Amino acid sequence: MSDPKPVKLSVRLSQEVHDALAAQAARKGFEVGDHIRRLLEKRAAKSGHMKKPEAERIRLHWEVVEAFQTLARAIDAEGGFDAHFTLRVFQRAVGNPGLRDLYERAIEGDAYAAGLPGKSPLNMYLGWYVKNAVGAHPRVDGDGKPQRGQVRGEPIQSYQLLSKLSPERQVAD
Repeated sequence: MSDPKPVKLSVRLSQEVHDALAAQAARKGFEVGDHIRRLLEKRAAKSGHMKKPEAERIRLHWEVVEAFQTLARAIDAEGGFDAHFTLRVFQRAVGNPGLRDLYERAIEGDAYAAGLPGKSPLNMYLGWYVKNAVGAHPRVDGDGKPQRGQVRGEPIQSYQLLSKLSPERQVAD
């Protein structure tokens, strides 16, 4: 199931509420806007006011995101961070039967299948959330352009190479 067309929403928050949400977001590896979206979507999915398939899609999406972030932090803590970290997280995830099952339910198909409608958008989100979970940045070339990895026979075919250095420090070094 693919991501439905989003609706933009503008919300005014007190500085104190924003700061509290920003602190929660940072601790969980999210930007504040995505953290707020996550909280609202999970709440809406549990409300009983949505169609069950859409509520389940949302529940699975965030469950997969949170599981991948937890796995990314564990791999990083083991010293497993390298430029191909996103690929390593996906490989470890699909190597875990429970996490693979969760991921496959979210993408509605086999982890290694290509062309599944829900797979590409979820994978893009997962790459971004994995990067943020460990405080990484895109690895850049000498011109400051982000570098990408390409693989075959994996649950993802392309991904952003990562570094623990900010892009400015990578170019300077």
